[in-house]
Amino acid sequence: MLYLGDNQVSGSIPSSLFNISTLQQIYLFSNHLSGSIPSNVCGGNGISKLEWLELADNNLSGEMPSVWHGCKDLRVLALSRNSFIKGKIPSDMGNLTQLQILSLQENNLEGVSLSSYTLYLSKLT
Repeated sequence: MLYLGDNQVSGSIPSSLFNISTLQQIYLFSNHLSGSIPSNVCGGNGISKLEWLELADNNLSGEMPSVWHGCKDLRVLALSRNSFIKGKIPSDMGNLTQLQILSLQENNLEGVSLSSYTLYLSKLT
């Protein structure tokens, strides 16, 4: 577990973080992180074991990334209160079949239709 929530961490999220094959939980909420979510968030060397990713309350920007296809064990994804540009929820989020908590509020998402995801995201609470 990496827990650096509610600190003054700034800069971008290093992609090398997602190469740690034993890391199952990442808590980086309430910091000053900027830039985009690294493209290897689910595809690093064995990172498919990632179960919990909290990046809420930062300054992450760009389009909501379409990088979730490799996160087979992800149960919690918290991306709320960031600065993503207007866009849609990536379709590969529908592959997160173990997801129980999805937090996307207070972003600039538009054209969101969860009906196309509910068949796949049946474990959401």
